[in-house]
Amino acid sequence: MGATGQTFQAMDIMSIFRGMMKEQTESLRREFQSLSAHSTPQGSNPGRPNTTAGSAQENAPAAGFEDEPGTFIPQKGPFALSIQRDIVPQGFKMPVKMAPYEPAADPILHLKAFQANVQLASLTEGKKCKLFPTTLGQEGLHWYARLPDYSIHNFDELEAAFLKRFATSIVYKKPSTVMADLIQGSSESLRDFLKRFSERYHEVEDLEDSVAIHVFKQGLRPGKVSNELALANPKTLDALLKQVSDFILKEDNQLASESRFGKLQDITDLRDEVDHTSG
Repeated sequence: MGATGQTFQAMDIMSIFRGMMKEQTESLRREFQSLSAHSTPQGSNPGRPNTTAGSAQENAPAAGFEDEPGTFIPQKGPFALSIQRDIVPQGFKMPVKMAPYEPAADPILHLKAFQANVQLASLTEGKKCKLFPTTLGQEGLHWYARLPDYSIHNFDELEAAFLKRFATSIVYKKPSTVMADLIQGSSESLRDFLKRFSERYHEVEDLEDSVAIHVFKQGLRPGKVSNELALANPKTLDALLKQVSDFILKEDNQLASESRFGKLQDITDLRDEVDHTSG
C-alpha cells in the first residue's frame, strides 16, 4: 500500500473513532441529565428533588440542560421540576383580571376567585401554580419568595402554605344567634332596617330561609308592614325581599310627597308672615 493509501486509511480510522467518541459523549450527557432530573433517593417520591438530607443547593437539579432546545431549563425557586416543566405559553393572560392580594383581604375568598378564574381557562396543575404568584400584592410576593426551593409539587401544597401564612386574615362566619337581637328602631326606616338585616345575614354561615324570614318579621316594629307580611306569609327569602322592596318603594314615595308638602307649607307660612309684616 502506498503512502497516499495509508493516509486515507488513517483518516477513516480517525473519523470512525471521533464518531464513536461523540456518540458515547452524547449518551453520557443524556444519562446524566436523566439522573439529575429524575433521581429517586431512598425515602423520597419519584420525580421530586431529594429534600431529606443536605442543603437545597445540594439537592437542586443540574442547570444548563434542556429536554428540548428552548423549552425547559431547571431554575432555583419554590416549584419542583414537575411544576417547572409545565410551560405557560408566552403572552398568556388570565380570563379575568384579579386585584393583587393584600393581607387585609380574606385569603379564602382570594383563592376561590383564583380557582374560578383558572377554571375558565382549563389550566393544568403546573400552570395554576405558576400563575398564582401573579395575583399577589407586595406582602404576598415577599412570602412567595421565601418559600424553600423545590418545596411545592402541586397546587394543594401551594394553597396550604398560602393559607397558613395569612391565616389571621381569614374571615370566619358567625352563628345564627347573632341575628336574634336585630330589632327595627322606633324611627328607623324600612330601607335602613333591611340594610342592617342584609349586613348581619351575610355574616352568618348557611342561614336557612325559614330562619332568616322569622328573624326579619320578628324584628319589625308593629304596624302595617309587619301585619301585611304576616298575612302574605312568604316561604322563601327571595319572596320576602320582593315584598319588602315594594313596601320600601311606597315608603320612599310617601316621604318624598310629605317632603314636597312640607316645603309648600313652609312657603305658604313665609308668605303669610311677610303679608302680616307688610300690613
